[in-house]
Amino acid sequence: MARKTKQAPLRTRSGVVIDENKINELVRQIEDDETEWGEPLPKAQWPGRSRGRPSLTGESQHSPRVTFRLDPDVREKAAVRAEREGKTVSALAREALEQYLAS
Repeated sequence: MARKTKQAPLRTRSGVVIDENKINELVRQIEDDETEWGEPLPKAQWPGRSRGRPSLTGESQHSPRVTFRLDPDVREKAAVRAEREGKTVSALAREALEQYLAS
């Protein structure tokens, strides 16, 4: 007989547990709302949705991602240096690669 594993409860981004009671509460709120649900929301009123991080070019162009492995000691040194300079490790790595390629 297969054992059922207990799954963690579903949560919203703010940590609210989404269970049967919460679903029923939200449905009641929607159904009791006096908003006209028959008409689609005009595109101008759609909530803004961005995907991923902002482009490094400052425009709406895709910024390619580069992934590589590091020795844990090098990663720790990079993290310490980045924090000291008020940067992310990614920004530090970008600057180092740009300087290397410029030389």
